[in-house]
Amino acid sequence: MRWTAFLLSAFLLIAASNAHQQERYRSKRSVDIYDIEEPVDNRLPRDTKPSHYYLEIQPFLNETKFKGRVRINVTWVRLTDKIVLNVDRDLEILHTSVKFTSLGYEPSKPEDLSRVSVIQMGKGPKKSWYTINFNDTLMDGANCEVDITYYGNMSTLDASGLFRNDYIDSSGIKQYKLQLFGTIHFLFFKLCNFQPLTCIHLIYFNKKFLSLDELLFRMFNYTLGKENFRAGIRDFLQKVPSLNPHIGPRTYFYSDFYKAMNDVANKTGYLPTGTTLSQVADPWMDHDRLPLVTVKRDYDTGTINITQKRYHREGPSKFTSYENGFTWYVPLVIISQERLNLNNTRPTVWLLSDEAIKRNKKGVNVTMNDFVSKNSFIIANPEEIGPFPVNYDTINWRRLAEFLQGPGRESIQPLTRAKLFHDSWNLAYANELCFDIALNMTLFLKNERNHVVWEPVFTMIDHIGRRIHGSEIYIKFQAYIRSLLKPLYMELSENAQPDEPSWKTHMRGLSKIFLCRAGYEPCIMEARKQFNKWLTDEEPDKGNPVANEFLCPVFKWGTEKEWEFGLQRVINFPQNNERKQSERTYLLKTLAGCPTDDYKIKRLLNVTIIEQNPKFSTSDIHLIASTLTGSATGYTTLFNFLAEHWDVVKKRFEDKPNLWSRIINTAISSFNTQEGYDKVSELYASRQEEFKSVQTIIEEALENIKRETQWSEKNFPVINAWLDKKLTKEDLLQSSQKSTNSSIPTSQMMG
Repeated sequence: MRWTAFLLSAFLLIAASNAHQQERYRSKRSVDIYDIEEPVDNRLPRDTKPSHYYLEIQPFLNETKFKGRVRINVTWVRLTDKIVLNVDRDLEILHTSVKFTSLGYEPSKPEDLSRVSVIQMGKGPKKSWYTINFNDTLMDGANCEVDITYYGNMSTLDASGLFRNDYIDSSGIKQYKLQLFGTIHFLFFKLCNFQPLTCIHLIYFNKKFLSLDELLFRMFNYTLGKENFRAGIRDFLQKVPSLNPHIGPRTYFYSDFYKAMNDVANKTGYLPTGTTLSQVADPWMDHDRLPLVTVKRDYDTGTINITQKRYHREGPSKFTSYENGFTWYVPLVIISQERLNLNNTRPTVWLLSDEAIKRNKKGVNVTMNDFVSKNSFIIANPEEIGPFPVNYDTINWRRLAEFLQGPGRESIQPLTRAKLFHDSWNLAYANELCFDIALNMTLFLKNERNHVVWEPVFTMIDHIGRRIHGSEIYIKFQAYIRSLLKPLYMELSENAQPDEPSWKTHMRGLSKIFLCRAGYEPCIMEARKQFNKWLTDEEPDKGNPVANEFLCPVFKWGTEKEWEFGLQRVINFPQNNERKQSERTYLLKTLAGCPTDDYKIKRLLNVTIIEQNPKFSTSDIHLIASTLTGSATGYTTLFNFLAEHWDVVKKRFEDKPNLWSRIINTAISSFNTQEGYDKVSELYASRQEEFKSVQTIIEEALENIKRETQWSEKNFPVINAWLDKKLTKEDLLQSSQKSTNSSIPTSQMMG
């Protein structure tokens, strides 16, 4: 599939002041969230702020229409449950979706993000405003991407916008061209085909996110060589002003860019014979998926077998059979234990796309001679040259794990060490690698201090911890996490400096957060000591003297009295704007999401649903239900509560069908064992008639639980056996004592 694309200037265009004044009150031709030119009484609310946005337009010149898509990165700056955009009245909105990346300044779990949903959207009756309402009020720091697809007309009376014009070419034939008038606020503008999975370019000017464009550029930079790649870019930029003068200044086609790069690539000889750089890029951009490359060494025959397939991290989907046919051009760099430097990044071998087979070429999968000693390991795709994970044979994985635990660990670059860890865990998560191999790849972390390597570790702890929460191996897993994190945290804490680099502060904070979650006793004691300041305050509702980091450990490991104190602070929270509502929201989330005993959660559900305490709104109940999916204790208690009080809860929310559906979905969708499947099936059988309104929810939930159960039955025994083998008696003893220690009277925390 090819792009027919104009790539207009990737710069923020700033009009001259005269033009700026002329455009001040003109209506906009597209979604414009920088609505600073509108009259004061028509300005958008300032509760959310856009950071970057990306516009794509497909023109239909004969019909004088265009189809557009805008993706907007939005951050909350004040507490609100909606986003308001400025949309020209001539635009017809086809589809809108919202994907959250964060719910605040604290790290957000994937299941937390999925709990926020759109409950209503649409244009206002008078103003050209498009409002998206959510089921929950979000605090400052929350972030999402809004994705809107729409139709528009080129023939309007407006003086600014997208227009069709015509001209006579050199052959005397009438041709059409597009012209854009008015100030452009977009950082990147693209006209492209709207085919399935074609336009997937996300522009995030933020180090936490990388678009596929950027990842491909990184891959080409390595594949062609840094100097060659720069030479191609320089050549292209020099030619841009004169490329398409009949269309407009500094306007170029997709093919123009790759032609300039191909001229350089052909000189290097680094691409497969007869292959252009655009042919390499097309499958990566068209598929909107990533490949999994498997490198298996046959130690008897002295060969290496390399294969590619579509990578499914979360398991098969309804598109799996179609997507399994995807193939890519993959430049594979392979280094050996004897030569771990990356002085030469020319691909060792290329895997070719199916498109190459159509041109009578071979190479989708490759067998090559092994060039490394049988007793050494190899590393494919070091430094994440290409955006794809790599799997190996069991022997190679074992040798990598052993080497990383030895004195030569740092001869492998930090980013490559991080990739080896990250790949092993993602592959195990996707059932592509046995979990004991992935666990072996964590053993070197006890001596690892590089923050680049540690960054993906916290994600792993969170993902696997949630997956096994509620099982008998969860306590053992927590004990192992404490054994990994304690040395790192102690060293970072002992050497703290006022002017230390930001990564060190960040790493210390993360290690402390995850140690607290895992029940690290000094952390719990410190949190309860700090919380006692609030507990003994004569006027506790005037403010919270306790840092947010201490709340969850107290509500998770502390006493019922401490938790009840927090609940009363939510109930008595001032309504006179003396304090930020985000404080109340965060406190309520920790009360619901942190406890590990069902009493606290039952108490919260009784107060909010059965007793109908007027201090709790519908949004609060949405928030509580959503938060409870974060732990087995939470969703199991909610399920049991729903099963016991079905008729009462249903009547309570009979006029709120969205909330009723949300509670059911939360209560039944998170189980991952056969026991959970049986409980949901039994409830469904006993209430089948009443489930008709949410039939799709229950069917999808049962299917998901079945998949999760299969994963658990396969991996839980392996994880359990590995932990039994690696954990010391001291580690396990600390776990058994923790619950006893957390019941120390609050009075003993004072000091």
